[in-house]
Amino acid sequence: MTEQTLERAPLESVDVSDHDEPFCGPVALASIAGVSYNEAEAAIRAVRNAAHATGDRVLKCNLTEIEGVYEHELIAAFSLFEFQAQLAATCETGSRPTLANFLAERSRLQMQQTLLINLEPSYHFVAVCGQGFVDTYTAGEVVNICDAPHLRKAVGSIYTVKPNRSPLGWLLSNLRDLATEDVFEPCAA
Repeated sequence: MTEQTLERAPLESVDVSDHDEPFCGPVALASIAGVSYNEAEAAIRAVRNAAHATGDRVLKCNLTEIEGVYEHELIAAFSLFEFQAQLAATCETGSRPTLANFLAERSRLQMQQTLLINLEPSYHFVAVCGQGFVDTYTAGEVVNICDAPHLRKAVGSIYTVKPNRSPLGWLLSNLRDLATEDVFEPCAA
């Protein structure tokens, strides 16, 4: 593995068949993190409820429905699954490329990254990795970017998403296993 090779999360299809109207935030989160739609919804709900409990301003009053997700909520939800989403670019109004132009002009480095893209003005999240694309309009299925919907929508912001391989993340993910293992031999009497 060379230094130029990036650790990334390949996109996975998301089963949304149990949901009459799935929403873009949970679909993008589930596809990148490799979790179910319900788990993604629960993570976003947990982030939203935690913000509400601490007195932070929550712009959506409905804490049970995940209809409309803000960027900060989605970024925090990624961290619950040990992923790190970092803002890579914000496109200024008036000079925003279309999704088609952005995808065609990606650098080799960007082609290797998993991207969470916010499309404007609809505030719609899509997930892109290599030639794969996922959102609610693909019914949670990974499709080739050539077949992606929304190619004429403007790109608002772009986040790179990668697994968080910090020692603390490893410890948290393995804590349950460590607590149940017999680490010490019982003393002989």
